Amino acid sequence: MTATTHAHRSAMHAAYGQYLGNVVFPIGSLRQWQIGSLDKLASLHNLRPNWDSYGSPPISDDVLGIAKKLVGEAGAEAPLPQVTAVSGGGVQLTWEHGAKILVVLIRSDHSVEVLVDNGADNAYETTLPSLNSSALTKILEWLTE
Repeated sequence: MTATTHAHRSAMHAAYGQYLGNVVFPIGSLRQWQIGSLDKLASLHNLRPNWDSYGSPPISDDVLGIAKKLVGEAGAEAPLPQVTAVSGGGVQLTWEHGAKILVVLIRSDHSVEVLVDNGADNAYETTLPSLNSSALTKILEWLTE
């Protein structure tokens, strides 16, 4: 383990309580949308360098771990989100319910962009240093109400 790797893992531990390369959830406690999302996130692990033909790196275990932790620990019923790789090594999850849309983008630097659109004239977008599963649960509850 290099000093950089150790420092990186220490930072992940400080921010999220653990290194997130591998995240395990008991299947019996997951909702269908969570199982489908975790399956899709697992498939993104196989992307190779330049997967998008624009020079993007593969998605890191840390980014996938953050996304898996958010999805696996969210405590709300929700529709299955669209899960996509994003150029630059990020992951995007997009939920739609009626006219409402929620987009969560986890960037390679672990920052999180959130877009909430109520389907009328109001949309809100922000960048956060992180997003926890309880905050995502509250947003998903809004989405499905």
